[in-house]
Amino acid sequence: MPNRQPSARRTFPLVVPAAALLLAALAALAIMATTAYAVFTDVLDNTENTFSTDTLDPPTGLGASVAGSDIELNWTPTVDTYATGYKVLRSTTSGGPYTEIDTVTPYTETTYTDISPGSGTFYYVLRSYYQNWESADSNEASATI
Repeated sequence: MPNRQPSARRTFPLVVPAAALLLAALAALAIMATTAYAVFTDVLDNTENTFSTDTLDPPTGLGASVAGSDIELNWTPTVDTYATGYKVLRSTTSGGPYTEIDTVTPYTETTYTDISPGSGTFYYVLRSYYQNWESADSNEASATI
């Protein structure tokens, strides 16, 4: 029987394209909360990759006023320029639960009129949204008709 020498082991470097890394990162983000998004940047030599997260900020300064039988809402837009717009939520109880009644686009819009919601006191909050991500609630504003 001939004497066999163990064969030399070969190692091969693992080369993963940047696109594959991006897809893996995006798949991982699908599991995260809906209020976060990620930014992945890459340079050609693959030595300076960065990965960061951000939350979608709600609009600020929500106010409500009565105009006849309507309620007018106004606010300061979100600072997140990637936001699509706002979800308008209303309740008859302070603190909610709130029901989405409409959406407002683009994110630069700062007013909304709830036409003839009925009589009583109504409480409103707004949420910024981008695709399927939503911000936390804005401050609550109320008006009585």
